[in-house]
Amino acid sequence: MAFWYGYILVARKEISGGDAIACFFGVNVGGRGLALSLSYSAQIAQGTVAATTIFEIKDRIPDIDPYSPHGRILSSVGRRIEFTGVTFAYPSRLETVILCSLNLVIPSAKTLALVGASGGGKSTVFALIERLYDPINGVVTLDGIDLRTLQVKWLGGQLGMVGQEPVLFATSILENTMMGKENATKKEAINACIAANAHNFISGLHFSYKTQVGDRGAQLSGGKKQGIALARAMIKNPRILVLDEPTSALDPNANTIVFLDQGPVVEIGAHRQLMENVGAYYALVKLASGRFQNPASETESTRGGNAGKCKAKKVSTIGILGLQKPEIVKLLLGFLLGMHAGAILSVFPYLLGQSTLKITNSN
Repeated sequence: MAFWYGYILVARKEISGGDAIACFFGVNVGGRGLALSLSYSAQIAQGTVAATTIFEIKDRIPDIDPYSPHGRILSSVGRRIEFTGVTFAYPSRLETVILCSLNLVIPSAKTLALVGASGGGKSTVFALIERLYDPINGVVTLDGIDLRTLQVKWLGGQLGMVGQEPVLFATSILENTMMGKENATKKEAINACIAANAHNFISGLHFSYKTQVGDRGAQLSGGKKQGIALARAMIKNPRILVLDEPTSALDPNANTIVFLDQGPVVEIGAHRQLMENVGAYYALVKLASGRFQNPASETESTRGGNAGKCKAKKVSTIGILGLQKPEIVKLLLGFLLGMHAGAILSVFPYLLGQSTLKITNSN
């Protein structure tokens, strides 16, 4: 259509042949650019919405601000933590109460283990100690002082935390350990690994402390990741060390064991005492013992039962083509249309050349 009308204008001597060709290519390139830009309109809208959400989060000042300089800083920490009538539910699930009227004392210089079924509130207790959240009712105190009156950044410096799923960064073991303390030295990192009982396996690696752990520690086993995470928590010599499940096998060695069930303390005492009571803790230990004894035999029996059932089946090219019979019409139509599209790309340059030649001759 463009060449037809351009040829008419050239024949009327209204424009030259060069102007007609330039106009054609200008409209062609501009139209393609406009069509391409419109295809990105959905991505632009998504980016705008995402950026708005990011800036809202960035500008929001949380109720528990870790960068706020306000709050008390204690000259010494006695490390006695007490929960008094604590009730808590996560903000996203206020209808589900995790802790209900919890009363618990964690004495200074003692090891206390929290045990219980999944969802019993163990990790929630740690989150309240770190002041990631504040309780709905009740109070959590450190040496008799409400945690809400303490400076959040200072409180974080007194705590060392190892979570259920320790996260390592895609760098060396040494750098991962040094991230636990600002301006940490290599000597401090090595001493922390020794204290965490991780120095021996690190020294046995080919590159020792320079070993790259991979994305999220993918190059290491779960136990080795926990060892490095523990060293990272211990490098700053925290006054309070919180371990969320990485040392669950050591629970029987704790000075005191507390069995939680969504808030109320069901049982409390030493391992031997609770086992003699034959209560909730006893049932949990027996359940865990049975769980760890059976997987190996179950795996072997599963492998044995499926060993004779898997047989390789030969597949021929003709058989694969035979599966396409229901779509044979669509395949042929697609083949013909593909040839047509390819022919257009070949014919268009010829027509363009002929049209240009005629316009030039007319000019």
